[in-house]
Amino acid sequence: MTNELTHVFLLSVGAFLLAMFLTPIYTFFAYRYRFWKRQRSESTDGKKLKVFAKFQAAKLRRNIPTMAGVIGVISIFVVTIFFNLDRAQTWLPLAALVGGGIVGLIDDIINLRGLGGGAAGLS
Repeated sequence: MTNELTHVFLLSVGAFLLAMFLTPIYTFFAYRYRFWKRQRSESTDGKKLKVFAKFQAAKLRRNIPTMAGVIGVISIFVVTIFFNLDRAQTWLPLAALVGGGIVGLIDDIINLRGLGGGAAGLS
């Protein structure tokens, strides 16, 4: 049991260190290309969002970059592919992680480009 725990701990530390290495690279590009989150103006059914807009206004004035989840997905994917792909049970959780990451990435791209209409992302 101790050997398995040590292996899992080392994989976790490896993914963490890779994420810490990738974060400044992502931050550079996020601020350079202004990956800011846009405020929603309408709900998915077309109604105006008055109360929601008031609550989110202060948060959106700070220009916090979006799409940072890609750092976690990439670091876990890389560590799993190179160091933990020795079991067949690893493929399904890895595919679910990458699939969820792709959906999140598409949502953020739609939000950044303003393609979602008033919904500002996937509905």
